[in-house]
Amino acid sequence: MNQFADLEKLLDELPVEGARVRPDLFSIAGFPHYEDVLSNWYAFFMDPDGPHMLGTLFLDVLLELRQPSQAVATGRSLSVKREQPTKKGKAIDLVLHDGVETDKGITGATNAVIIENKVYHSLVNDLTEYWDSIEADNRVGVILCLKPSPIGHAEFGAVTHRSFIDAVVDRLPITAPIPEPYRQYLIDLHQNVHELTTHMEYSNEVDFFLKNAERIQRVNRLEGVLKDYLKGQLEPVAAALNVRLYPSAQKCWYLCLPKDDPAYYSVLLDDVLGKGSDLLVAVELHGTEGKNLDDFYTAVAPLLRPGVHADKPLHNQGANWVQYATIRIPMSLAADSKLSDTILQRIQQDLAPILAEAKRFMA
Repeated sequence: MNQFADLEKLLDELPVEGARVRPDLFSIAGFPHYEDVLSNWYAFFMDPDGPHMLGTLFLDVLLELRQPSQAVATGRSLSVKREQPTKKGKAIDLVLHDGVETDKGITGATNAVIIENKVYHSLVNDLTEYWDSIEADNRVGVILCLKPSPIGHAEFGAVTHRSFIDAVVDRLPITAPIPEPYRQYLIDLHQNVHELTTHMEYSNEVDFFLKNAERIQRVNRLEGVLKDYLKGQLEPVAAALNVRLYPSAQKCWYLCLPKDDPAYYSVLLDDVLGKGSDLLVAVELHGTEGKNLDDFYTAVAPLLRPGVHADKPLHNQGANWVQYATIRIPMSLAADSKLSDTILQRIQQDLAPILAEAKRFMA
């Protein structure tokens, strides 16, 4: 009986993963869950006179979701204030008002919306202080949050980020006259809010893991078996090349003499671990900052053989290192006990001349 039959059945039953979306402005900038950044974007889109051409849509939707007992009139007379100081020196994330901003606070307002924005932080703010610091005939308080939780103040109500942005998008006709780049900004904001909340949902993937945790851990341990096998295949290659194997990193191992050599071979495990397909080996140069790499490309161009990936832009590029020439070794060769021999042959045949030129370039 196949001892892995239960694991094979487990893999056949894996749920379909949620769709992975493109990078957006927030993830590229490294601020996907910062409350201040999100508040800045809300402030931009809540400005009724902003260049986004959405008018009061964001505020109208927010108030509809909040359903305040006391009506607050929206309109282009409302201004948006970020980090409005309270009487005790705290700061309110967002205040929309039709009053006058003075050194002593907002005065003469008829309408005001007091907004506290929460992403991952708990609500420990003194909402009474926030409420008392904004004087207006008509006021409403809103807590924007990832999921509803007790607030402890009668004048504040919770609205989730996701319900808010979804309602805004639902209200927009497909022909809405939103100029670029603001249409794309809205798309990115919508996507980022969804990314923030997705991990909080009890998904099919979560349910599947909880029901199969023990067998999944067995699958995870098999990765260690694969890495041990690859180490056994690469050690004789390293010996034949008179270098050492450094299998220390998770997905990138090194064949170098010594480890800080400015030019060496890198063994990339991404496709093996992610797809069960090819082992990749590349020539890596370390310490390239300030060097004219075009001189290196020109020198190695005549050395590139068929099957060596060396297109610009670089296969990989870091702040101070590059991987330029890459070969693929099919893992299917492992079944015929030819993996180690093929790795050595391909390195000597396809990459050794490039490594030699790389060493001369880095000297």
